[in-house]
Amino acid sequence: MSFIVHLEEIEDNRKDINKSYDLVDIIFLTMVAALSGAEGWKAIKLFGDAKLDCLRQFRKFENGIPIRHSIGRIIRGISAAP
Repeated sequence: MSFIVHLEEIEDNRKDINKSYDLVDIIFLTMVAALSGAEGWKAIKLFGDAKLDCLRQFRKFENGIPIRHSIGRIIRGISAAP
């Protein structure tokens, strides 16, 4: 089972109106950016903007990279409970 398949199992609790960005895209972005040394939402946003073409080799990122506040809000909204 691939890494992305595991991410797709995470429940997205956002309302449909708030789903401009795919949850798996944002989790993938956050993990890759953090593994690359990004610290904080602003650094994750900057990483995403700089590496968008590379990131699109793995995920669609149809609406690009969200603003740093959205990245933080989306990640904070993930429930740790199974």
